[in-house]
Amino acid sequence: QHLGQAIINYKESDSLVIGLFGAWGSGKTSILNMCLEYVDIESVKYADEEKPIIVKFNPWNFSDQNQLISQFFIQLSCVLGQVDYAKELKVIGEKLEKYASIFEPLSWVPTVGQYVDKISKTLKSTGSAAKNWGELKERDLNSTKEELNKLLDKQSHKILIVIDDIDRLNDLEIRQIFQLVKSLGDFSNTIYLLAFDRDVVINALRKVQEGSGVEYLEKVVQIPFNIPMASSQVVEDILLTQLSELIKDIPDNELNTTYFGNIYHSGFKYFFKNIRDVKRYINSLQFNYEIVKEEVNVIDFIAITGIQVFFPEVYSEIRDNSEIFTGIYVNYEKTDIVKEQYKKRCDQIINNVKKIQPEIFLNFLKRLFPKLETFYSNIYYSNEDLHNWRRDCRICSPDFFERYFKLSISSGEISQKDIKAILSLSNDPALFSKSIIDLVKDGRILTFLNLLGDYTRDAIPEENIEPIVTVLMDMGDLFPERGNNILYKTRYRLSYLFDQLIHRITNQEKRYR
Repeated sequence: QHLGQAIINYKESDSLVIGLFGAWGSGKTSILNMCLEYVDIESVKYADEEKPIIVKFNPWNFSDQNQLISQFFIQLSCVLGQVDYAKELKVIGEKLEKYASIFEPLSWVPTVGQYVDKISKTLKSTGSAAKNWGELKERDLNSTKEELNKLLDKQSHKILIVIDDIDRLNDLEIRQIFQLVKSLGDFSNTIYLLAFDRDVVINALRKVQEGSGVEYLEKVVQIPFNIPMASSQVVEDILLTQLSELIKDIPDNELNTTYFGNIYHSGFKYFFKNIRDVKRYINSLQFNYEIVKEEVNVIDFIAITGIQVFFPEVYSEIRDNSEIFTGIYVNYEKTDIVKEQYKKRCDQIINNVKKIQPEIFLNFLKRLFPKLETFYSNIYYSNEDLHNWRRDCRICSPDFFERYFKLSISSGEISQKDIKAILSLSNDPALFSKSIIDLVKDGRILTFLNLLGDYTRDAIPEENIEPIVTVLMDMGDLFPERGNNILYKTRYRLSYLFDQLIHRITNQEKRYR
């Protein structure tokens, strides 16, 4: 509300740049969305000709600096040229089209949705743009910008331009965003709201500028808003509350709270640095938990899912080395060589952990897999312990170990070889349909959809796009959903894949058909 009110209260015509600074996982995107919602609600108090206009620009849609800059101005022109805006704004939109053409005369890659037709019209004459580039460069850049400033200064709308995730771009693209804001797009009555990790951006600017990234950033951002990280206590409270909600149906006599406390405090709690970590983990746990909850020890499943989400390499190593982690170690004569080999292999696995201290992670693994105590502390377990682990469906029991991996869906269950084999059939709708049905039946369809996104940009031949989209659209109702979070719903995942695939088709008529 404070950020939104500050934007609404700004009455000067000079361009204003607000920086929303926060580390990864601090909630920058959530704060942006709530801020924009507040601005939208407050806008009802204004006359139509004075309501702020919000433009969201996603720099991730564009692959190089020319594209990024020109497409920014094209998107801005499209928003201002919409039918429900006043005539003067449409004139500004037309001027912005001309301004955009100065930055990208030689190339055009289609953008998304509502802007396609207009962008195509704007840049349809590539040859003409190339011919005029030299003479237009100096004259049109300055004169067009001056005209735009005069027009924007006369109208009453504030244009709020929101750019998120700047810190996820490469160094040169970050530099281009700030050049855009500082020199090319600093128009009258515009407010930029930029969200990023300050340290990442400063480092990128320093590399490109060969100078002080701090000084450059301070010249661009006039008003900094710093987001504090949530305290460890807040993160812990959210994690434990959501875990409690997830397992609330388990009878008290089936839940060993002492064992959970040992698992939690031995190292599990150190997996979570911020609220995003909690959300990411809970989303994965919720999906897999429904599949296995009656077949495994819930505390062990909570623990191994944490390893799967935050330490996938360790997860794979555990899965592939059951002889090290499960059962008990019998101290027969002359077995010390094997024992040392197991200990050495464990050290190799644990030393790959970077996010928390290796000794803490080892202590956590000892709780989960008691056999490791024998390698590091000469503590031996008996057949009675083995019986108890089997009774409690523990992951350290050889009889239950495989259930924790075979019944949970992870990306490792579809190899690159399998993906390529399925995609090789995608030019034949009948064979491709059969492959999809098989994936639905064996519960791997969501994993396939996750991995398919790695191939949509260039690995799939253009002639295979139509049958792939058609088959997935026809069969989409067979696919399971993934939790209640909108970001994980299957239909949105499919929409994303369709968007990526369809925009590979550069011929507009063919794409429409």
